[in-house]
Amino acid sequence: MPGVSFEPTIVTGLLGPNNPDDSSFRYKGIVTSQDQWCTDSCGVGVVELVPTCEALPNVITLNVHSGSAGAVTTITVSP
Repeated sequence: MPGVSFEPTIVTGLLGPNNPDDSSFRYKGIVTSQDQWCTDSCGVGVVELVPTCEALPNVITLNVHSGSAGAVTTITVSP
């Protein structure tokens, strides 16, 4: 469905730069600007993350929700 807004938040993980629109910790590493947090004409939403490079695997947990619907995903970045 096109034009649906959503909010991604970081639950766990070591991430890089602050979000360009909000420097709070829950958006740290999400470099997609907040005005792009919505689905495109095909119903696809994109969130770009910048994790830090660590000597050990970096496990990132991302929560994405829109209204009462949401999903949690885990991404592991290995050295």
